[in-house]
Amino acid sequence: MRRVMGLATALFTAWAVLVALAYVLQRQLIYPGAMLGGAISSPAPWGEYVTFETGDGEQLAALYQRPADGAATVLFLHGNADRIDRYGFLARHLGSYGIGLLAV
Repeated sequence: MRRVMGLATALFTAWAVLVALAYVLQRQLIYPGAMLGGAISSPAPWGEYVTFETGDGEQLAALYQRPADGAATVLFLHGNADRIDRYGFLARHLGSYGIGLLAV
């Protein structure tokens, strides 16, 4: 009986520690890139740094790679606390086809 109680206590303790860690680290678990925030390095790692002002006065930062004459531009909206300066590979790939990229 002692062995069963010891095992139950150990399992409960492990579960409680796991729940506590999940609570404390929930932001990093849900938004893994949140700690990478901050401004885009200058000069821009790829493309041209541009800003847009929204109707409510917010400033949106973006990187823009111009398309070839008459070609399309892809609007890229990253998510989950990612950074637009990490998508140079996409800009280069699309640019090889003459397609532009606006990453907001």
